[in-house]
Amino acid sequence: MFGVDDAKLDMKRLAVIGHSFGGITALHTGINNPKVMAVVSLDPWYLPVHKLVELKRYHLNKKSPPTLIINTEDFPNMCEKGIGLQIYD
Repeated sequence: MFGVDDAKLDMKRLAVIGHSFGGITALHTGINNPKVMAVVSLDPWYLPVHKLVELKRYHLNKKSPPTLIINTEDFPNMCEKGIGLQIYD
């Protein structure tokens, strides 16, 4: 049986991944937490942060960890309005 005492986490190689609201949460965590070394965001739901994105106050830059964002055509997101593309410096 696998218990909590058996878990070994390498906190120096922390990555976050999420889908939809979890996708934008993963992006937010990567942007704001220097301990995060990589981010995978699947169909991020930009609605909670779209005003910040439009104001250029929410973006990925050279200090951000390596980030993979995957948007699917069928998932309702804000890419058709270009919101998702605006997070890149």
